[in-house]
Amino acid sequence: MGKILNIQDILAQKERRKRAETETVFVEGLGGEIEIKRLPLATFFDLTTSVDESSSGAELLRAQYDLIYAFCPILHSQELQNAYDCKVPSDVVQHVFQDNMDDINTVTTAITAMYGNKSREQLEDELKN
Repeated sequence: MGKILNIQDILAQKERRKRAETETVFVEGLGGEIEIKRLPLATFFDLTTSVDESSSGAELLRAQYDLIYAFCPILHSQELQNAYDCKVPSDVVQHVFQDNMDDINTVTTAITAMYGNKSREQLEDELKN
Protein backbone atom coordinates (compact mmCIF):
# COMPACT_ATOMS: atom_id res chain seq x y z
CA MET A 1 0.00 0.00 0.00
CA GLY A 2 1.25 3.50 -0.78
CA LYS A 3 1.70 6.65 1.22
CA ILE A 4 -1.38 8.55 2.38
CA LEU A 5 -1.20 11.89 0.60
CA ASN A 6 -1.70 15.21 2.31
CA ILE A 7 -2.59 18.57 0.75
CA GLN A 8 1.07 19.57 0.34
CA ASP A 9 1.79 16.35 -1.55
CA ILE A 10 -1.09 16.96 -3.94
CA LEU A 11 -0.17 20.61 -4.45
CA ALA A 12 3.45 19.63 -5.14
CA GLN A 13 2.20 17.40 -7.97
CA LYS A 14 0.15 20.16 -9.57
CA GLU A 15 2.84 21.37 -11.98
CA ARG A 16 4.32 17.93 -12.52
CA ARG A 17 0.97 16.51 -13.54
CA LYS A 18 0.16 19.34 -15.90
CA ARG A 19 -0.14 17.76 -19.32
CA ALA A 20 1.33 19.13 -22.50
CA GLU A 21 -1.12 21.09 -24.60
CA THR A 22 0.46 19.83 -27.83
CA GLU A 23 2.55 16.89 -28.90
CA THR A 24 3.99 15.77 -32.19
CA VAL A 25 3.67 12.43 -33.91
CA PHE A 26 5.85 11.07 -36.70
CA VAL A 27 3.80 10.11 -39.74
CA GLU A 28 5.83 7.84 -41.97
CA GLY A 29 3.85 8.52 -45.14
CA LEU A 30 4.41 12.25 -44.71
CA GLY A 31 8.07 11.84 -43.81
CA GLY A 32 7.80 14.07 -40.77
CA GLU A 33 5.96 15.02 -37.63
CA ILE A 34 2.63 16.76 -37.27
CA GLU A 35 1.29 18.49 -34.21
CA ILE A 36 -1.67 17.21 -32.27
CA LYS A 37 -3.40 19.52 -29.85
CA ARG A 38 -4.99 18.49 -26.58
CA LEU A 39 -8.69 19.31 -26.50
CA PRO A 40 -11.06 19.05 -23.52
CA LEU A 41 -11.69 15.50 -22.34
CA ALA A 42 -15.41 15.83 -23.14
CA THR A 43 -14.54 16.59 -26.78
CA PHE A 44 -12.23 13.57 -26.88
CA PHE A 45 -15.02 11.34 -25.51
CA ASP A 46 -17.60 12.72 -27.94
CA LEU A 47 -15.34 12.01 -30.90
CA THR A 48 -14.13 8.60 -29.75
CA THR A 49 -17.68 7.53 -28.94
CA SER A 50 -18.62 8.14 -32.57
CA VAL A 51 -15.68 5.91 -33.57
CA ASP A 52 -16.83 3.16 -31.19
CA GLU A 53 -20.46 3.38 -32.30
CA SER A 54 -19.70 3.20 -36.03
CA SER A 55 -21.70 0.40 -37.60
CA SER A 56 -19.87 0.16 -40.91
CA GLY A 57 -16.34 0.51 -42.18
CA ALA A 58 -17.25 3.74 -43.95
CA GLU A 59 -18.72 5.21 -40.76
CA LEU A 60 -15.64 4.17 -38.79
CA LEU A 61 -13.35 5.81 -41.32
CA ARG A 62 -15.43 9.02 -41.34
CA ALA A 63 -15.31 9.09 -37.52
CA GLN A 64 -11.50 8.70 -37.61
CA TYR A 65 -11.26 11.55 -40.12
CA ASP A 66 -13.33 13.74 -37.82
CA LEU A 67 -11.18 12.79 -34.81
CA ILE A 68 -7.89 13.49 -36.58
CA TYR A 69 -9.21 16.72 -38.08
CA ALA A 70 -10.32 18.00 -34.67
CA PHE A 71 -6.95 17.34 -33.03
CA CYS A 72 -4.54 18.40 -35.81
CA PRO A 73 -4.52 22.21 -36.16
CA ILE A 74 -2.56 22.17 -39.45
CA LEU A 75 -5.47 20.37 -41.11
CA HIS A 76 -7.71 23.36 -40.40
CA SER A 77 -5.77 25.34 -43.00
CA GLN A 78 -8.09 26.81 -45.59
CA GLU A 79 -5.19 26.66 -48.04
CA LEU A 80 -4.95 22.86 -47.63
CA GLN A 81 -8.70 22.41 -47.89
CA ASN A 82 -8.83 24.52 -51.06
CA ALA A 83 -5.87 22.71 -52.60
CA TYR A 84 -7.67 19.38 -52.17
CA ASP A 85 -11.08 20.84 -53.09
CA CYS A 86 -12.66 19.67 -49.84
CA LYS A 87 -16.41 20.12 -49.58
CA VAL A 88 -16.33 18.98 -45.95
CA PRO A 89 -13.35 20.31 -43.93
CA SER A 90 -12.47 16.92 -42.42
CA ASP A 91 -12.14 15.44 -45.94
CA VAL A 92 -8.66 16.96 -45.93
CA VAL A 93 -7.55 14.06 -43.72
CA GLN A 94 -8.04 11.43 -46.42
CA HIS A 95 -6.17 13.56 -48.95
CA VAL A 96 -3.23 14.54 -46.75
CA PHE A 97 -2.77 10.97 -45.49
CA GLN A 98 -3.50 9.55 -48.97
CA ASP A 99 -5.86 6.98 -47.47
CA ASN A 100 -2.91 5.29 -45.72
CA MET A 101 -4.45 3.35 -42.84
CA ASP A 102 -1.10 2.90 -41.07
CA ASP A 103 -0.65 6.67 -40.91
CA ILE A 104 -4.28 7.27 -39.93
CA ASN A 105 -4.00 4.70 -37.15
CA THR A 106 -0.67 6.15 -35.98
CA VAL A 107 -2.25 9.57 -35.50
CA THR A 108 -5.39 8.14 -33.90
CA THR A 109 -3.25 6.17 -31.43
CA ALA A 110 -1.17 9.26 -30.60
CA ILE A 111 -4.35 11.23 -29.90
CA THR A 112 -5.75 8.58 -27.57
CA ALA A 113 -2.37 8.28 -25.82
CA MET A 114 -2.61 11.97 -24.83
CA TYR A 115 -5.51 10.98 -22.59
CA GLY A 116 -3.83 7.97 -21.04
CA ASN A 117 -5.70 5.48 -23.21
CA LYS A 118 -3.69 2.53 -24.32
CA SER A 119 -3.77 1.44 -27.93
CA ARG A 120 -5.56 -1.74 -28.87
CA GLU A 121 -2.16 -3.37 -29.53
CA GLN A 122 -0.89 -2.43 -26.06
CA LEU A 123 -4.00 -3.93 -24.45
CA GLU A 124 -3.68 -7.12 -26.50
CA ASP A 125 0.01 -7.43 -25.52
CA GLU A 126 -0.87 -7.05 -21.84
CA LEU A 127 -3.57 -9.71 -22.10
CA LYS A 128 -1.12 -12.13 -23.75
CA ASN A 129 1.41 -11.65 -20.95
